[in-house]
Amino acid sequence: MKRLPVVSASAVEPAQLSLQFDPGLSEMYGSTLDVIRSSIELDVAAQRTTMKGVAADLDMSSSDLSRKLANNPDDPRRFSLADFDRYLSERKDMRPLYYLIEKHLASDQDVQARAIQQVQAMAPQMLALLAQLMPADPKATTKRGH
Repeated sequence: MKRLPVVSASAVEPAQLSLQFDPGLSEMYGSTLDVIRSSIELDVAAQRTTMKGVAADLDMSSSDLSRKLANNPDDPRRFSLADFDRYLSERKDMRPLYYLIEKHLASDQDVQARAIQQVQAMAPQMLALLAQLMPADPKATTKRGH
């Protein structure tokens, strides 16, 4: 099961909103529909709701919702922009919106900053692995296993 990133928002100035993302929504999911599908699956698995309950929130039958979430190219039923708007309003799940913001509004600096954070997080593990590859005494040239 996928871990959903934590998203928080805070008012910085009266006319400005600062969004802080746990990195990775756009890396974890391939589409907005994938985010919606995953969120619904997690809510159903955690017994916070049922598929029928989600469908009722969106004013459709559970079979219609299932068909729309399947995104079958041969099926004319699609998750529309009106469905998306209703999903945000009724479910109060803003992760699909945050996914779109991250995917389309992330600057090169944001992407670079995220990469630096990931490298910094991996640095201790990389150093430990490098230490295992390097002999403790560079002059020692013992052959292992020979």
